[in-house]
Amino acid sequence: MKILIQKVKNTKCFNNEKLISKINNGYLIYIGIEEKDEDREEEIVEQILKIKFVDEENKFKKSLLEIKPEIMLIPNITLVSNININKPEFRNSPPKQIAERIYYKILRLLQDKNFFVKSGVFGENMIIESQNIGPINFILDI
Repeated sequence: MKILIQKVKNTKCFNNEKLISKINNGYLIYIGIEEKDEDREEEIVEQILKIKFVDEENKFKKSLLEIKPEIMLIPNITLVSNININKPEFRNSPPKQIAERIYYKILRLLQDKNFFVKSGVFGENMIIESQNIGPINFILDI
């Protein structure tokens, strides 16, 4: 799985020009699901939650688990693309049904840990508006 995590002042997700979710003062997490991610959802969530990337006094001292921020979780297949002769390919992506199941399981696991989590719409075009803080961005390959 490839993940992009951004600290945000606010984020809004639109689908078909309709606001479907929003968060304030939290983290926007884009996830790119790969074939190898099936049955690894709990491990992936644990890894995301234990990384100390929360800024405090210009030092990364706390994890998401410690501060329980609002989270916007967005599926993003382009994170796992390979560029072949100037064109993206998605060889490492599982079939849509499997990727969707993985995405929603990760969403549920975060909610089960008492996080306020909003989501995008799997397999749909979305418009994401966000105001980054810092900017603080982390790219994970789990």
